[in-house]
Amino acid sequence: MCGFRKPHAPWQYPQRMWDLYNESAIAIAEHKVLPTGTPLFAWSRQLSVQLENGTGFPYNATSPVPDWVMRDQRHAYYASISYVDEHVGAILETLDASGLQDNTVVLFHADHGYHMGEHGEWEKKSHFDLVVHVPLMIHVPWLPATWGQRCPAMFDLVSVFPTVAALAGLPVPDGACHSRVGTVGHRFRYAGGALWRRVEMSRGGDAEVVCSGSRGRRRRSVGVGGKPRC
Repeated sequence: MCGFRKPHAPWQYPQRMWDLYNESAIAIAEHKVLPTGTPLFAWSRQLSVQLENGTGFPYNATSPVPDWVMRDQRHAYYASISYVDEHVGAILETLDASGLQDNTVVLFHADHGYHMGEHGEWEKKSHFDLVVHVPLMIHVPWLPATWGQRCPAMFDLVSVFPTVAALAGLPVPDGACHSRVGTVGHRFRYAGGALWRRVEMSRGGDAEVVCSGSRGRRRRSVGVGGKPRC
């Protein structure tokens, strides 16, 4: 298992990664403030926007940082992503050199998404799609039918551990969310299969059953005595 703390502010990368990008060509957010009519409760400013030299820029739900600052921060973000990408490539090359690539599950994911000025938000503390969606890729050498396929079903990071265990033919550990393993495993085995999946989550002491796929949703609330369940 290998983890990277970047890309994440404060930015870190070598100059050669910065030089990969032409800052003047970097697009900035189309919607730079909170949309009209959106409850202010949906907006959060718990993180700051700072240049490398420590200069900070105030912002709020109706007043964004200057465009050049947004472009500078995106430039640094892209450079940091490229630096991590280089390290991921080095890991995969080492795996190939070891001769273990044909019997090793490779799974890549992030822990959260990231705002770069969209809707007047920065970094990770919101509930907008850009934050709650994360990249997730799985390569299973012995399931070639799944290579290069996209899975439209809902997935969550608490499913990663039991899913990998199932793919490796190991028993699902006690306490893992058993209901997710077979469903997710089926999705990856049979790309293009059923698009809907039953998921339960906790909200305010009650569970909410959410069936989701292809960004469509159906939901209903069910009381479970204040105890969230997988």
